This record gives sequence, structure tokens and C-alpha cells, in this order.
Amino acid sequence: MLGSSFSKAGASTVTKNDVKAATITASRYDTFDVIVVGGGMAGISAAMGAARNGADVLLLERDHVPGGAPVSMYVTYLCGGPVVGFYKELITELNEVHTIGGTPSPTYNASTGKDLYARFWHPTAFVEVILKAIRTQNEKNSGKISLVCNALVSDITKSGQKITGVRYFSEGEVIEATAKVTIDATGLGELSEKAGCQVMFGLEAKSDYNESIGADVANPDKIMPCTWMIITHRIKEGAVLPFYENNNPDGKQLLYGSAVEDLKGWITDAGYINRDAGTYLHWGVGLNGVNTRQETEVAKAQEELFNKLNDRGDVRLIQEAGFAVEFAPRIGIRECRRVKGEFVMTTNELGIKDSPYYERGFVPHDMIAEGNYFIDAWGMDPPVPEEYKRTTPYGVPLRSCIPLGVEGFMTAGRIISGTHLAMSSYRVQPITSSIGFGVGTAAAIAALNHDGVVRAVDGAALRSKLSGEGYFSYKTINENK
Repeated sequence: MLGSSFSKAGASTVTKNDVKAATITASRYDTFDVIVVGGGMAGISAAMGAARNGADVLLLERDHVPGGAPVSMYVTYLCGGPVVGFYKELITELNEVHTIGGTPSPTYNASTGKDLYARFWHPTAFVEVILKAIRTQNEKNSGKISLVCNALVSDITKSGQKITGVRYFSEGEVIEATAKVTIDATGLGELSEKAGCQVMFGLEAKSDYNESIGADVANPDKIMPCTWMIITHRIKEGAVLPFYENNNPDGKQLLYGSAVEDLKGWITDAGYINRDAGTYLHWGVGLNGVNTRQETEVAKAQEELFNKLNDRGDVRLIQEAGFAVEFAPRIGIRECRRVKGEFVMTTNELGIKDSPYYERGFVPHDMIAEGNYFIDAWGMDPPVPEEYKRTTPYGVPLRSCIPLGVEGFMTAGRIISGTHLAMSSYRVQPITSSIGFGVGTAAAIAALNHDGVVRAVDGAALRSKLSGEGYFSYKTINENK
């Protein structure tokens, strides 16, 4: 992660020699109950779950503001569910105060977190609601969240197999922070790899985990494509976005990628012209074959995507039509490392057709989150058959968030233990937020009651606690042990 406190600007330049020195000495030592690395939706939720259960939390974020994918990658269109708990609090605040059109959605139900339409908000709105949530938590007498942004985590500290904390750069200093439990919520899994965890990358063969769908032969280089998200804003009176998904006279869309408009959803015909929204979110342009484990490769991919858009003429077309173009600071990464844990989630647990949990749902005894989203594995060749894409609402077990071979360490978000195809479902924000909150709750219990031993947390009691807080609809355990 990259380094300077959110509350203080102007970090010193870090040199290669400084990085080497970081593994030897630190200029400051801090102690917390829980450390969360990554301030995206999973990390914010993990920090909140830990703090609401009495833990003092250090939350480290590489960017200058928290938010993760909605802020840095413009992934502000919400997919999947359920929308519950802390995530529902954020979405309700977004709907009440931050809709692009300035008016709360009349179709949003605050009691259920459901809306008749999927919609998006401007990225800065996510920053506002997240900072407000942290500020509100810190005004209470329970656990506190110390947020440090622009923080570059350089190293992990260990005592045998026990993870004891991290070293990171901030304000030109090397700081060593220790905690009973450390959580990797980066979305990339690099921290877990530094910790010595076993990581998974690429596409497994369906026989590897007895999945009924997937590839016959594993492909370790096959991951989902990266996409550069774009927001367009009308700047000339009467301007019409040059986009016709299915209604162009030649039968072709003029712009590459799909688009959504606030308070409506996907553009599917020319009716969007009469609705006159004025601000649109575009899926932009995508690229396969990016090695998302390497920052330099991601940077090269971003340049290649920019050239691809320019060569197509999309940016000029939008500008000439009377719209400003706003690129996300980072290209969107759907997939990186997955960290192998005590349980590997597969499409069987997702309840697809012909699986043991089809139509009845996987409800493990240590469920920490519930997910409901289809198999959305971009770039599969051949694609997943339509009849196997639908999932049955499923539970995510605590064991999938406890990596093998280490203690005092957990994962949250899309990097938890699961196959390529299973991850394509639970990677979306409502689900990763619920996973994060459950992991943070478990981390607080481990830190405050079990000296950081996460395997000592009673999974059934944790599941019961989260169920009582409204996180689950399923009540009866049906796991095939």
C-alpha cells in the first residue's frame, strides 16, 4: 500500500534504500487490537465490525482517501446482495443525501435495502459516507478506528507461525504496528503472500474441487479482464450522449461498453434521450491477460486501454457531442490472488444447478456472510452455460477467511478461499462488505478473548450473533460435514 496519513499531507519521497531499511528498523511502534490493511468495502466493513465489538483498529489504505473500488476504479454501480447491516447503512445514506439527480430514489426501501433499479453514485459520495461512518464510530465509547491513508505496507511481522503485525511507511517514517489479529482486505492478496500463505491464481480445472462446471484443464494465467470505468457529464445544453445499445440505425452501438444512468439502470434503447439524465457511468473498455499481481503490468495495461479508447475515437466522439469525460484513476481489477484457507468455496456451495445445495442454499455452521449473485465470470471461453449461472443464496464460512499455515491472520473480500468461478459471484460489494464485517467481528472476539487465536473463535456462536443483527435470512444449518 502507498504512504502518508489522511490527516497530514506531504509525505517524503521513499527511495529503494529506504525500503530495504524498513525490514530492519522502525522509527515508531504502535499497538492495536486489530490491523486491517485495505480501505475498500471489505476493509472498511472489517474495521467497523471489529470496532463495534470493542476493538481498537488500525485501518491502512494505500490511496489518499478510503473507499477502494468505488472511489479509485469507479465501480459505483451496485450488483448482488443481500444489502444488509453496515453496507445497508452506507447505501441508505447515499440514497438520502448523494443521488446524482439530487432527489432520493422513490423506489428505494430503507427497511430492506432493496431498490427496483440498480443505480450508481458519484465516487466522492462514497468517501463522504465512509468518513462519516468512521467519525460516528469514533465518537462512541466502544472501539476506535485509526485511519491512515497513503500508507505503504512494506513488510509483515511474525513470531513463528503467528502474524504479529505490519511495517508501513507514513510521513517519511517507518512505523511498526502490532496487533493480536491482522486482516488482509487489499483485494490483491499480496500481504497474504508475504505472510507465507498459500495463494491461488488463475482458473482451476473443474476436477480440482469436484465442480460440475469449468475448464477441463487448469490455466494458471487465465483471470477475468480488467476494465477502465468512465463517467460522462453533459456540459452543453441539449447535448445527447452518442450511445444506442440496441437501437442504432445500423444495428450497432456507437460507443464501446455498456452505460447506466442514475435513477434508471442500463441503457437498452433510445428512451434514455427523453429521460435526459445528463450523467452516465460507462463500462468503458476491457483488456484480457493482465497479470494483476504486478503493479507495473497493471500500469502498462492502463496505458494500453487509453490507447485503445483513443484509437476507437470514443473520447473524441463524447467530447464533440457536448460531454466531459472523467476517467477512473485506476483500471478496475476483478480478480487477483485468492488465499487458500481451511475451507475452499466452490460452485457447489453456491447452489448452482446439479449441486448438493441447489434450491436449498449452503448454510454452514460458521456462516459469517450471505451471498446472492450469479456466476459472473467474464472472459470464460467457452462461457458458463446460462442454466448454470444462477446461484441459490448461500453462506460464506468463517473457515474460508482463515488462511492455512498461519495464526492471528485473516482475509476479507474477494481474496478469501474459493475457486475462480465461485469468486466471480461473491466478489461484488454487498457480499464483500458482509464478509468484511463478519471477519472484523471474529477478529475482535479473537483479539479480546483468545489472545489473537482466530481458530479459537466459536463459529456457531459467531453465526448466531450475526444472524441476530440481521445479516442472514437462512436459519437452519445444512452443511454436509
